[in-house]
Amino acid sequence: YSFNSAVATFYAPSDLSGVNGMHQQCIHASSLWRNGSSHYDCVFVEKDPTLPGFQGIFVAQVLLFFSFHYQNVYYPCALVQWFTPIESGPYAKIGMWIVEHEYDEFDNHLVNIIHLDSIL
Repeated sequence: YSFNSAVATFYAPSDLSGVNGMHQQCIHASSLWRNGSSHYDCVFVEKDPTLPGFQGIFVAQVLLFFSFHYQNVYYPCALVQWFTPIESGPYAKIGMWIVEHEYDEFDNHLVNIIHLDSIL
């Protein structure tokens, strides 16, 4: 089965969700968005939880959500293309990390299938 979106539910104490509240965010992977162009959201993927901040995560763009059963086990997955930081730290002028597409040895965008549980 394939899907155009997935809903992430996570704990995020804030004014909007309350101190004990949960928050939901829809992640889109759609070739046609509201009769317009495509909409492919980016996500953070777990890399190493012992590393601080951005150093412990990967950045990926979701191209497709899909699931399958294998030997009576359900696997929710995503097809993603990877991004890599262009510097070893945040860009000084804006205080944010800048990323670019990651490429394989044939100069194609690096694409993989990941389990949805690895998305943060």
